[in-house]
Amino acid sequence: FDHFQSLVGSGINDVFYIETNGRLDGEINGSGGDNSLFASNRKNIWNITGANRGFIENILAFSNIQNLYGNENEDIFKFTNYAFISGKIDGKSNLNNILDFSKHTSIVSIDLNKIDNIQKIINTTDFTFQPGNNFFCVVYIEIRIFPLKNFKPAT
Repeated sequence: FDHFQSLVGSGINDVFYIETNGRLDGEINGSGGDNSLFASNRKNIWNITGANRGFIENILAFSNIQNLYGNENEDIFKFTNYAFISGKIDGKSNLNNILDFSKHTSIVSIDLNKIDNIQKIINTTDFTFQPGNNFFCVVYIEIRIFPLKNFKPAT
């Protein structure tokens, strides 16, 4: 494709790939379905600015994208207040991929079953982890532990 301002997906699941030098002046709108966006192979700074929406700095904007995939380089996912991705976030490498909540002043809840290849989570004060098999280096964070009602350890 050449000289396209924007791309709009179908009403079903769509997958969008950004090539190495790919760029779009407009946005990718996933429309309906459960949509995925794969970043090009360079350091990417993702800005999540709303519900399943945001932009990759100097590359493109996106909306109605539920799943974000990094690449073989570092990926930083920055969240503004009340912004979220409802599906999966996968850094796709072990090269210092980061979830950055430093601009997020509301409570943060992360389902660890939907996070892969993320090495750091930074800068928030209210944080909730949901069960999963991931391990993280968490920096600049206050963790509050609350007793679990009716908790029974596995036997």
